[in-house]
Amino acid sequence: MTEPHHQSPVYPPAASKLKRLPSRLASAVVQGAMQMVPLWVTVLLAAVSYAYALKSEVYWLAQQRPKNPNVSDHYLRHFAIQSIDLKAQRYTILKSHSAERLPATETWTIENPLMEQYTLTGERLEAKAMQADYREPLETIELRGQVQVVHTGSQATGQVRTQLQTQWLSIDNAKGILQTPKPISVARPGQQFNAQGIEYASRTGNLKTLGPVQWVSR
Repeated sequence: MTEPHHQSPVYPPAASKLKRLPSRLASAVVQGAMQMVPLWVTVLLAAVSYAYALKSEVYWLAQQRPKNPNVSDHYLRHFAIQSIDLKAQRYTILKSHSAERLPATETWTIENPLMEQYTLTGERLEAKAMQADYREPLETIELRGQVQVVHTGSQATGQVRTQLQTQWLSIDNAKGILQTPKPISVARPGQQFNAQGIEYASRTGNLKTLGPVQWVSR
C-alpha cells in the first residue's frame, strides 16, 4: 500500500506581504518627513528674509519721506546740557524734565527749565521759567512764563544780589546781558521797583530801565 504523502501548508505570497506592510508604511512616512525638512527650512528662511526686506523697505521709505521742518524731530526726557567757556571762566548747565527740537529754526523748546551759571569770579545766576527756547551752542536763551532770576554779582562788584520776575526774558551768555521789554519786578538790597522793561549787564551790575519806574515801598 502506498502511504499518503503529507505536504506542508503553503501560504500565498500576498499574505506575507500584508504582514510587512505596516512597518514599510511607517518607514516610508519617516523618510518622506525627513526629505521635507530641508524644504521647510528653506520656506522658513525665505519668510524671515522677506520680513527683513519688507522692514528695511518701510524704513527706507520713511527716511525718503519729506520731513516737516515745523514739526519736532527729537524729543528728550530728563534733558540737560552743559557749557564751559574757558575764556570767560564760566560754567553753565541747563536742565529740565523734557525738551523737543524744531528743525526749521534748530531750536530746542524746553519745559520747566532750570538754568544755573557760575564763574570763578564769584558771579552766580539761577533762572527758572515755564518754558525756554535756545539754539546751540548755549549762548542765548529765552525764558517764558513766570520767569524768576536770581543773580549774584562778582566779588569785584560787591556780590550784589538782584532778583527779577517777569513773563519773558532773554539771556545773552556771550555778552552777559539780560533784557526784556515786558513789565518786570526788580528787587535789590534797599530797593524794589517795577518797570516796563530792563537791560541788565550782569558782569558790571549796571541796570537800565525802559519806560517809567514805579517804586515799591518796603
